[in-house]
Amino acid sequence: MNKVCFIGNLASDVYFNIYEKNNRLTMVATVFVAVNQRISKKSNKKPAPNYIPVTAFNKLAEAMSENLHKGPKVGIHGRLQPKRWTDKDGNRRFDVGVIVSRIDFLSPKSASTGTDATTAPSDTK
Repeated sequence: MNKVCFIGNLASDVYFNIYEKNNRLTMVATVFVAVNQRISKKSNKKPAPNYIPVTAFNKLAEAMSENLHKGPKVGIHGRLQPKRWTDKDGNRRFDVGVIVSRIDFLSPKSASTGTDATTAPSDTK
């Protein structure tokens, strides 16, 4: 089973793009979500955020690009997607991102761009 669920704040504005392949358009939205790491109450350390790259496609990507901007709190549901590549120096690289299946807009209407705490429609690929 490959499922993730977390709550965090948008650490960047949504990057939205449309790609065409085989006469078919695909909308893609990517954003970083800052999720605070849990720290023991006894520790004097301030929680350090983890910046998680999340990507959505088609209708969900469109909803994200129209309704989200840097700052608001969101709930992300999705799956992990590993990425492997070789950089320009020939080094093998690895990264993990999240493919979004559902996003909950958790910030109040005044803190977001006109959306209240509702769920964007899910889009199946």
